[in-house]
Amino acid sequence: MKKIEIKGPIIDDMNGEFMSFLGDSSYSYPAKIKKELADVSDNLVVEINSPGGYTAPAAEIYTALKAYKGNIEVHIVGEADSAASIIAMAGDNVLMSPMAMMMIHRAMISADGNADDLASGKQALDELDQNIVNAYAVKTGKDERDIFNLMARTTWMNAKTAVREGFADGIMEFDNAQQNQIAEPMLNATAMMPHFKAEKIMEIEKLIGENQKQKNQKPKTEEIKKEDKTKLVNHKLGLLFGGK
Repeated sequence: MKKIEIKGPIIDDMNGEFMSFLGDSSYSYPAKIKKELADVSDNLVVEINSPGGYTAPAAEIYTALKAYKGNIEVHIVGEADSAASIIAMAGDNVLMSPMAMMMIHRAMISADGNADDLASGKQALDELDQNIVNAYAVKTGKDERDIFNLMARTTWMNAKTAVREGFADGIMEFDNAQQNQIAEPMLNATAMMPHFKAEKIMEIEKLIGENQKQKNQKPKTEEIKKEDKTKLVNHKLGLLFGGK
């Protein structure tokens, strides 16, 4: 079976593609997952080890997985916390490593503004909480009020607890060789999205286009010299941090 990995913080496409261009592949984002799904036509394993992240990208990944025609087996090998637990609910069968953890909680935002703005933010959070409850209810069959109470308490679940509560279907079993490959949970309840100024992202996007154009003009067998790679990396970092 084909395997897709949901590893690291879950962020949006713009920041995900930006970080990927800089050589950092430790994030998960919808465009990346959809591209991998497009290459799959058989049953699928989705391996998760993520502290969570942003709800909208997680919802997009969840929706893409639910729309997939084949069978999806989710393997939680480290942690599936916060938004990552929502993605896990897309599995037809959810298995957890005996060392894995899952965490669920109410939605959170950072808000400022006047009283009307804050009231609107609360209303948005209430609606988002209900969306999350719905995703958990579909998988677990639990009463929505019971799920909401678990979220309100910020509930951590090991593999046995998650199976008992219906968030997982079983615990992964291993032979001695596989035992050494189990990923340890990071036990990190938060995930931070990288923040960059819009003009810096635009400059990097321009650089991406120029770099791709140069690649298309060169023979595929031509290798970039080591000093050229160093210059390119330094140029990227200069754009990012305000240098030249």
